[in-house]
Amino acid sequence: MIRADKVGSDFRLPVDEKESVAPGQTLLVRMVAAGPAVRVPETLYLRWQREDGLTGGWRQLPHEQLVDGWKADVAKVFALIDQLVTDSRDRRDLKIAQILHALLKLSKSCRRYGRRLPEPTDIHPDSPAIDIPDDIDRFGSEIAKWMRGMHHKVCGMYGDSA
Repeated sequence: MIRADKVGSDFRLPVDEKESVAPGQTLLVRMVAAGPAVRVPETLYLRWQREDGLTGGWRQLPHEQLVDGWKADVAKVFALIDQLVTDSRDRRDLKIAQILHALLKLSKSCRRYGRRLPEPTDIHPDSPAIDIPDDIDRFGSEIAKWMRGMHHKVCGMYGDSA
């Protein structure tokens, strides 16, 4: 639930993301940039995945199309991060999180098609190295745990021990 009076009437899923492999990524970045959020412990929305639904169709896409889709989505998110985040350290860390997320999502297609996981710079030329920042705990324990877990999974797909 988003309070439109706090973020503006144009705060919604961008029209050009309807065919995206990651619709809503830029909306989520804008939500985070808008300020603090409040957790409501009750279920406000129930989402389910149907075999014939939008995300079910992505499994049928050729691997190259999925990679291109993630490249486009990451480019949009990186542009938003550059626009909205003033601290260079925070920009780097958000981009690391975005690249880790994209690589993990691409890993299913890589396994299905027998492809190697792309390098971060294959997804975006300005991608930072996916090393976990020493001070990641500044974002809180939940985010730090998520980043470390994503990093472990992605590096395991490359065969690295990092």
